[in-house]
Amino acid sequence: MDYINSHFKEPLPIANIAKECGMSEYHFYRLFKAVFGLSPHQLIINNRLTLAKHLIVKQHASMSEAALQSGFIDIHSFSKSFKRKFGSPPSTLVS
Repeated sequence: MDYINSHFKEPLPIANIAKECGMSEYHFYRLFKAVFGLSPHQLIINNRLTLAKHLIVKQHASMSEAALQSGFIDIHSFSKSFKRKFGSPPSTLVS
């Protein structure tokens, strides 16, 4: 979890995280989900969305800036994930 929390803004394949932990990808995924109750990918997306929301609300970043700075590869995937997690599109935060 510490590794993910430190690197979530980067491209972060599960295989790389598992290798950092000295485990197979399958074993790492199973253990992570059993211990933390969510998949590594879900944690990465949650961290990115939390950071993006902070950037928009507190630092008045544009949606594109927030998406890119938090690790999303494009505005469409960011917006879709944001709406799924928070219930409304990120554009509702921009004033």
